[in-house]
Parts: sequence; structure tokens; C-alpha cells
Amino acid sequence: MGVKPERIEQICAQFISETNKLSPSYDLTPQIIDIQNEGKQVIGIFVPESSNIHHVNQRFYDRQGSSDKNITGNSAAITQLASEKTKQFSENRILPHLKMDGLQQELLKRARQLMTLQPSAGNKSLAEQNDQDFLQSLSLYREDYATGEKGLTVAAALLLGKDQTISNILPHYRIDALVRIQDTERYDDRLDVQTNLIDAYDQLMRFIEKYLPDPFYLEGDQRISLRTELFREVIVNLLVHRDYSHYSPARIIIEAERVIIENPNRANRFCEITPENCMPEPKNPNISKFFRQIGWAEEIGSGIKRAFKYSPLYAKGQMPKFIDDILFTSIIPLPVLRPDLPSSGPLKTSNALQNTSSSPLNQLNSTLNQVSSPLKSKSEHPALHEEEWIPAWEEGIHKADLQSNSKPVPPWSSELFHLASVEFGGLKNFRELSAPGHPEYIQEQERFIACFYVARKKHLTKQKQRQSALLETIIQDFSGRKQDFIERLQDLIKNLAVNEGQRTKDYAESLNIKARSIKSYLLELQAKQWIEYRGAKKSGGYYLTERAKNILNPPPTTYRRLQDR
Repeated sequence: MGVKPERIEQICAQFISETNKLSPSYDLTPQIIDIQNEGKQVIGIFVPESSNIHHVNQRFYDRQGSSDKNITGNSAAITQLASEKTKQFSENRILPHLKMDGLQQELLKRARQLMTLQPSAGNKSLAEQNDQDFLQSLSLYREDYATGEKGLTVAAALLLGKDQTISNILPHYRIDALVRIQDTERYDDRLDVQTNLIDAYDQLMRFIEKYLPDPFYLEGDQRISLRTELFREVIVNLLVHRDYSHYSPARIIIEAERVIIENPNRANRFCEITPENCMPEPKNPNISKFFRQIGWAEEIGSGIKRAFKYSPLYAKGQMPKFIDDILFTSIIPLPVLRPDLPSSGPLKTSNALQNTSSSPLNQLNSTLNQVSSPLKSKSEHPALHEEEWIPAWEEGIHKADLQSNSKPVPPWSSELFHLASVEFGGLKNFRELSAPGHPEYIQEQERFIACFYVARKKHLTKQKQRQSALLETIIQDFSGRKQDFIERLQDLIKNLAVNEGQRTKDYAESLNIKARSIKSYLLELQAKQWIEYRGAKKSGGYYLTERAKNILNPPPTTYRRLQDR
């Protein structure tokens, strides 16, 4: 290493001569550096980032990784490079000819509703403003004090615009979501998203929920969805921090063992992001602010930190990877079942997957039909969802720790424990058969799955009976009323039983009944002590009373020691 002393002057002069080819010119001065204790010298050139776009011999180059890409004549790439040089946020670009009729009024209404549900005191007053003040408060309508230009911004179009509006402003904008589990060269299923960011979030989350497992997990004494907690952060990060001036689409690729998310990016560090070097770097601060106001995001930078928190819980100790480059790449590992457990594959499958007879799901269903068991009917267990039966297997009977009288169990547990005990000739015998080393381990597990679904079926039947009993009991209190009143009251009770905590207008919208009528029904139910209002006058909601809940959901059982039969 080092430069021959007699050539130093010649090399420096040659380098300075070469820099004259840059246009506009840029001062790059070579420096001679002595290597300590070796008696050698090297030539160093510090190249600071320039605010201009430079070309060499009328050619433009963009540095990508370790190579230089010729982008001469590529107007989109040059525009992207100019955007990166200006250090301005593309979301702030004012669209003076975009008017309110280019936005979706339903999205404005939904955004206001989401904001009022957040605890921030300022959200309520924000949601009560007229449309222009509302947008201006969120910096979606702004004035450029340098030019005097006023109007809605690109961020407003992305968040609240009609699909046609967005395609006219950003024709390159799209998010391509693929499933590559069976067909790794093309895809098993695909979702092409080219809509506003609010609906895009909903569509992408539904796509994730359709194909990815959701293992059982308790945070404290509350069950949470690790899948939702993890991928909400990843999807929000994709939408909030994307460079929307870039012509490349964003991509989500679901593979058998991981999910890869590639997002056009204005990279700052070109390195892997870790919890230690994760620093807030706003790419679209106004879009980010909007997502925080509606409760879909927290402070800038918290999303990746939360992903590092939930990924090892979701994927059994595996950590995610986030790479800050021209494409911001997120790699999220997926949970893998123990090798001695049958894999159920995707929880819900597209038609392409369902028609594949060799899929793990179909193999398991086929095997289950061949098990010598009085519970082997496939109709009794139409779908095998691992997030439902594995917790029962691992944390219920399989652990044999049923002596505790304090730990709550699922409402269908008593049916499950009874069926399993009878099916396997007693719990002691069942535990011996269900040991992972037993030659009939998989078969015994499949028999347990059959027990599980019969238990669930019995429980659901009981639930329907209890719902009918609740309706019948309440209707008796209103005997003599008109039939249409009784029918609407029944619909309201059914809705309220699964949507507690809502307000009058919410039930009115769900049932397509006037709010005034709904209010009168609620007051009558409240007077007869079937429901109660909880919370502040303007932010509370209606709930079933204990009287109603004791009919609909009897007090849960607790773990108890079952005697071997």
C-alpha cells in the first residue's frame, strides 16, 4: 500500500485535470497522507455531497452500491436525483389546480372519526374544523411563502384523494403484494394497490392476515395479536417513509419463511438499521403526522423499535433486518413450527393454494380422515388453524398443569378436556402417547385436533342457544309492542352484543336506522337495566349489564385437575 514518492505530483496533477470534466465544476483537492511507522504515503480525496447535479462529458451517473449507473436521458431518474439534492419533501409540493372535489369526502369523514377516538385533547377540536381549516392544520393545504403559491399538496392527494386523482398526479405509484410459497418463480396470489394510503393500509393488512399465522401470545394477562402488532408497524413504515417521487413500486413478498418489503427510499446512511443506530429520519413528516393523529403510528422511529420488540416473540427468537439503501428493505422472519409438529401452511389460502392437493393443509386433512377415531369426520373440523389448537395442546392438557384454580381457560375448555380424557383413556395415558418421541405422536396430535373441533362445535352451539335465550328474555320485557319495533330491537341487541362501547350514531349507521329511533331503543333498554352507558357524555358508549352478560357468557371455568378415566 502507498504511492511511489516520485509519482505523487504527477498523480495529483492528473486527478485535478480530470475534475475539469465535471460540469458544473467542483473543487476536489488531493491530500497527501503519511502512514505512520511505515514510511509510506497515500493520496486521499474527500468528496463532500454537492447540492448540484454534475455530469461528465454530457453524461449523468448515479451511484448505486459499488457501481455507477448511466442515467443520461432517463428523465425520471434525473428528477429523482434532483429531488434528493434539494433536500425538500416531495409530499409538500403544492398542486394549485387540485380542488376539494378531487378528494374523497368519505375519507375526510373517516379521518375525523378516527381522530376523535384518540386520547389527545387537540384531536377533537381539530376534527370539528371545516374542511379547509382541517387540512391546513394538518399541513395538507399550505402556502409557499417564497412564491405565494397556495393549494392542496401531494400528501393531501395521497391520503385523501380519489383513485383517479392519485393516478393523474403520481402515475408510477403502486404497491405490489405477492405470495410466493407454492410457486416461487411467479406467485400464488397477488394484490396490486393503487389507492389512497388509508385504504391501502386496510388492504395490505387484510392481505397479511389472509396468509400469515397469528400464534397465541399473552402480554401480561391480555392476549394480543403479535401478527397485527408487528406488521402494523411494518406497513405503516412502508406508507409513511416511502419516497413518492421515485418511479419504482413498493413490494411486499410473502415467502414460506419470511416476508420481504422493498420500499423506494431517500437513503441517508446506506447501512443496516439496528436498535442501537435507529434514529428518527422523517421522509414525509406530514403523512407521518396524519398517521399519528388517527392513531395508526406513534413517534417517528418508534415503528422499527417496536418491530425489533415483537419480531423475536412472533418468530421464536428470530430478529428482523432493516437495510437503508436506495430501496429500504425490511426482512421479517416468520414463525416455524417444531419439526415434530405438522405444519398447517398459510392460515387462509387463495384458490391457487386450495387447489394444490400436495399442500400441507390438505395433507393433514387427508391424514385426519384416516385416523382410527370416533371423532375423525372431516366435517367436524373444516379448517385447521394452528393459532387456535396449538395453545390448547401446549398450554392445556399437554402440560398437565391443571391443578391451578386461578388461571382462566378458554370457554370451550371443559368440553375439550372431557373429550380428550375419554378419547385417550385418561389424561395419564394421553400424556404418554403425546410425548414427542412416541412413534404415534403425530397421529395422537391429529386425534387431539379432532377433539378440539368437536369441542368448539359444541361451544358454538351453546353460544347460539345463549344468544337466543338473551334475546327471548329481553323481548319478554317488551311484550305487547309492535312487531317492527321488536325486530329492530333484536337487530340492535345482536349488534350491541358484539360491538359494545359504541355510540348512538355508530349503531344507527350499522343498522341503517335513524339515530333518533336508535336513541329511543337504547333508552328503553337502559331503563330496564339490560344495557348501561359508561364513560364521558361525549366519548363514552353503551355496554351490556352484568345481568345480560351472565345469560350470554356465563362466568369462565378455571383449570382443574381431571381424574384419569
